Amino acid sequence: FINVVSSRVAGRIEKLYVKYRFQPVNKGEKLMEVYSEDLVTEQQNYIYLLNNDADNTAIIIAAESKLELLGFSKQQIQDLKKSKKIQHLVAIYSPYAGHLHDAQTVRESDGMAEVFMVPKRLTLREGMYVQKGQTVFNIYDTRTVWVVISVSSEKQSLLEKDLPIKL
Repeated sequence: FINVVSSRVAGRIEKLYVKYRFQPVNKGEKLMEVYSEDLVTEQQNYIYLLNNDADNTAIIIAAESKLELLGFSKQQIQDLKKSKKIQHLVAIYSPYAGHLHDAQTVRESDGMAEVFMVPKRLTLREGMYVQKGQTVFNIYDTRTVWVVISVSSEKQSLLEKDLPIKL
């Protein structure tokens, strides 16, 4: 199963914590830090509300929701609420566990995904810009793996449902 990690804002990758295709990642692991004017502006708006309209909980909750939609974790929002200091570099965490691929490492061919199993550096680099909605990573869920095999007709009678296979 392929999970897609897309950029929620336009910005620049300042620090990349993952470097290679097929690198294992855990849910909640830091993938990168980005600088985004949109994130700075939303943080400024949130801090302004906290300082000048703290009793208006509906607007503050809406501002927190917007920050979350832009990629802030609940913990990052709580840290911002407590410190009231803008984070110019915002950490982006993996929403999935699996192994990592560039957005460019998968190609559709006849309706099936082909994965090129060469452990190379990611094409994504520090200093690169990403656009809002751009697919940044594909994370393959390795809990379930599908394999297509060819079995000769004389051996097909040996196959059973849920038969374990050794590679």
